[in-house]
Amino acid sequence: MKYVWTIFYLLLILCITSFNSSFSSGASDYICASCHLGLTDLDSGSLFIENIPYGYDPSTSYTMKLCVVDTDKIAAGFRLEANIGTLEIPDGENMAQISSGEATHNQRNPLVNDTACWMVQWNAPPDNSEDGLFTFRANAVNNDFTPGGDHGGYFTQISTAVLPVELSYWKAYHADGKNILEWSTSSEINHDRWEVLKSKDGYNWNRMGLVKGRGNGVQHNDYTFTDDLNIAGKLFYRLNQIDLDGSSTLSDIRIISNYQDWKIPTMVQIGDKIKIPDGSFIRIFNLHGQLMSSVESEEIRVPDLPSGIYILMTLFGSQRIYITRS
Repeated sequence: MKYVWTIFYLLLILCITSFNSSFSSGASDYICASCHLGLTDLDSGSLFIENIPYGYDPSTSYTMKLCVVDTDKIAAGFRLEANIGTLEIPDGENMAQISSGEATHNQRNPLVNDTACWMVQWNAPPDNSEDGLFTFRANAVNNDFTPGGDHGGYFTQISTAVLPVELSYWKAYHADGKNILEWSTSSEINHDRWEVLKSKDGYNWNRMGLVKGRGNGVQHNDYTFTDDLNIAGKLFYRLNQIDLDGSSTLSDIRIISNYQDWKIPTMVQIGDKIKIPDGSFIRIFNLHGQLMSSVESEEIRVPDLPSGIYILMTLFGSQRIYITRS
């Protein structure tokens, strides 16, 4: 499904055509007239695709299973075109090939239990700026190898449109002492849930919550998640969108920098620890500007200094502190 989140619609077109003996080839040879003649026969056959990518993520590969079912024919063949991305034949599939950019059979595939299937891999384009369209054409024949062509084929076409998956809105901000996450989708297909992920450094992530998805449908959906365990400083958030089949997609990262709820104590004792959110350095000066203590850390232990007023300086500000002895 996925990160509009997804739109899927399936259009089934049955092409009833009188075959001719003219030679044709390539993607334009819609009725496979170069090899097959005879009357169409739509009563005993059908076709279907398993694992259609209802929505796609950029630069992601999807493996589909294309099948023909017929109760009175002997063998079958197929063609699959994609208007974007590329098609490949996965390892282990020896009944198919890539020809002129489309996937097709390289020999007649015998019908076993009235069914013949092929595995084809689609590689999505590197961006999700275009809608995708698969066109699956297939036939079943009696395999009689007559001089006029392989007699008795029927031809059917399925066109399947897929749209890129994306969040239509995704924002994180600080308000009233909490971090608020908001996001929206325009559609969801086969969507199960969201994982809300949180990090202090943008590299190491922890799951902090789950939000149930809205299932299937082309409609606007709004979501909100509140992080009550907010700490002062910089925090990183992202969403992990998970489909019903277990596949997942990570969103972009959102950063909240919050120091307004953070307070340095104004009075400390020797030996106390002072922690500074996201501090890369901490300095303590006396009122004459002399450096009394320095660390490259988020935390400093108050040194053994005479009681009095000092200046505590950090990466994002400074303030006066009063050091006392216990």
